[in-house]
Amino acid sequence: MSRDNRSPEVLAVAILFFVLTWVAVCVRFYVRAGLTRTWGYDDSYMVAALCTFTVYLVCQIVAAVHGAGRHQAYLSHSDTRTALLFLYLCELGYAVTNCLVKFAIGSLYRRVAVKRWHIWSIWVLMVTTFVCSLVHSFQVMLQCAPISVFWNQQPVSPKCMDKGLTLGVRYTLASANAMTDWALGLLAVCMLWHVEMERRTRIFVAGILAFATIGCASTIMRMCYMHTIVNGNDFLYATTDIGIWSTVEPGIGIIAGSIATSQPLIRRLICCRESVQALRQDSLPQYHLTKATHSPSNSHSYQPSLALSDLGPMELNFITSHIPGLGSVDAESKLESSRDVAEDMELPCTKHEPMMQQGPPKLELRKSFRNSFNGGSLASSFAKVCIPQ
Repeated sequence: MSRDNRSPEVLAVAILFFVLTWVAVCVRFYVRAGLTRTWGYDDSYMVAALCTFTVYLVCQIVAAVHGAGRHQAYLSHSDTRTALLFLYLCELGYAVTNCLVKFAIGSLYRRVAVKRWHIWSIWVLMVTTFVCSLVHSFQVMLQCAPISVFWNQQPVSPKCMDKGLTLGVRYTLASANAMTDWALGLLAVCMLWHVEMERRTRIFVAGILAFATIGCASTIMRMCYMHTIVNGNDFLYATTDIGIWSTVEPGIGIIAGSIATSQPLIRRLICCRESVQALRQDSLPQYHLTKATHSPSNSHSYQPSLALSDLGPMELNFITSHIPGLGSVDAESKLESSRDVAEDMELPCTKHEPMMQQGPPKLELRKSFRNSFNGGSLASSFAKVCIPQ
């Protein structure tokens, strides 16, 4: 890719964060509105931030299509005018989006803050963010008089604000923005420092904070390219890096703030996965490794485990074997040796009793009459009735 045309870089970053932010906020909407039903002000601020960020990305994409990221010498006057107009709208969209993202994160902290100094710190940071965003918006709108000079002529002209004053205001606002970003990150660490959490939850929170530090670093990276905004001769190409970092900063804030609320969904997915694995293990038959008869083709075989009720009576053929030098070995010695082998293989050695044949009961009248006469009960009663005394 030629360095003289950086429009594809601007387009790639804009499209990437468009997809990621919409996915993250949709997951947040599902968790808060459908899963836990705990919709709050932080969710409303985040949805509003997504809307303004989407407008910002659309303006940036249009500006890149018409020449943002390219040298103005290779562009027509109409393309230059269109690109400058949409970059002007991007500056306003950045200020508003950044304010709404900070409001969403601050409102999320207020839902879990307990200590008084935590709550006061959140309010101070939110008010500071609002003031900085308001000043930034007015500075963008009033930097040229009339406003159309910004895109009809060039952003740096005698009819626009002085270069030194412009850089001073922008560096001040960017410094305050970076301070609020890092303050929010450190405040989250202080609020969660003494909270007892599971190991999985602690890793999840640490990952979110680590990801949020990238957004804080992007604020500092944006300040490194702040001097390019006074390059009026080649404004579209010179401000490519600051435009990219202006996309990364609020984009990471939206993603990190939305992922922080997705833990109930992640916990449910983990439980569902464990349940499916348990069901699969229960449905599979249990097999044990048993020793089979040695054959040239297979020395071991897998046989399904059987219950004791599936085993029939074992018939032992008492065969006497004669071993030279040891005498005769009868069936009892073989049975003892088989029990020793069973103990070595850790198999329970059970004593099987012959099973009774099931069928209709037999009326053994002959035996019952015989017992009755032998016992004297039936004979004595018959004698009393039939033989008179």
